[in-house]
Amino acid sequence: MKRGLLILGLVSWCGFSRAAAKSISSDQADGTAKRAMAILRANCLTCHSDEKKKGGLRLTSLENARKGGETGPAVVPGKVSASLLAKVILTDSDPHMPPKKQLAERDIDSLRRWIAQGAKWDVRALLDNPTDNKPVQLGAMPPNYQPVLALALSPDGRQLAVARANRVFIHDLSQTNRPIVAELPGHLDVVQSLAWSTNGQMLASGSFRKIIFWNPVAANASSPTNSPAQREITNSLVGRITALQFSPGGETLAAADGVPTRSGLVHLFSAADGKLAATLSAHQDSIYTLQISPDGKRLATAGADKVIKL
Repeated sequence: MKRGLLILGLVSWCGFSRAAAKSISSDQADGTAKRAMAILRANCLTCHSDEKKKGGLRLTSLENARKGGETGPAVVPGKVSASLLAKVILTDSDPHMPPKKQLAERDIDSLRRWIAQGAKWDVRALLDNPTDNKPVQLGAMPPNYQPVLALALSPDGRQLAVARANRVFIHDLSQTNRPIVAELPGHLDVVQSLAWSTNGQMLASGSFRKIIFWNPVAANASSPTNSPAQREITNSLVGRITALQFSPGGETLAAADGVPTRSGLVHLFSAADGKLAATLSAHQDSIYTLQISPDGKRLATAGADKVIKL
C-alpha cells in the first residue's frame, strides 16, 4: 500500500514539476522580452524606426523585424544563427551594430536568448519611457462629465450603441421612443470607440487600455443571461483605444491604440478568443479612425500626424 502511495506521489510530483517548469519558462520569456525591447529602444530605434528605416530595416514590430531590410531578415524566431541582429551585435562583426558603440555582454546575451526563445514581442515595453513607467491609477468618473464620444449602429439598423462617459447604452430603434434596453458598465475611463460585428452578434467597446466584447442578446434588459460581457482585453494595450472595426467576416477585430505625440498602433485580435494576432506600428501620433475594405484586403488608418496609411 505504501509503495502504491509512493508511486502515486511521484506521478503527482512529476506532473506538478512539469506545470511549474512551463510556468517558469513563460515568466522567463516575458522577462527576456521586456529586456530585449528595452535594448532595442535604447540602441536601435533611432535608426530603424518607421521614419528613418536605415537600410530598409524597421524594428517597430516582429513582422517588420522578420521582414528585415536590404540584407535580409533581422530576426528569425527560434533561430539565432539565421538572425542578422544576433550577428551584427557581436564584438568582431562587420558590419557592426550599433555603429558607434559596443553592447554590453549581458545585453548581447539577452538579445540572443530572446531570439532563441521565439522573439516574443512586447509592444508596451518597446514604447515605455523608462523615466515615466509609473502604473496608471484611474479614479472615479466625475458625475457631471458625460461626453458621448462614440456611436455604432447595428447592421440591421434596429439598435444604436451610444458611449456616454464610461458606460455603453443600447437603444432600441424599432420602438418610437427609442428606449434604452441595456446599460453596459465595465470601463473605468471614457469609452472612445464602439464597433458591431457584421452579423450583429457581438459589440466591442474600447477605453484606456481596455477592450470589452459584449453579447448584444444578453445585453438586452429582458434577457435571462447572467453577464453580457464575453471577454476583456487588457494585455498589450498602451493607451486609449480610439477606433475599432471588425473584419467583414467578423473573425478579426482591428483596434487603434497608442500614445499621443509618440505612437499610433493597430492591434489585430481574434474575435473568437481575444488573442493578439499582430500589431502594426502605423503612425507617430494617435490614430483617429480606421477602416477595413469590404473584401477585407485593405486597412486604412488616419492619425494626428497628418498621415493616412493603407
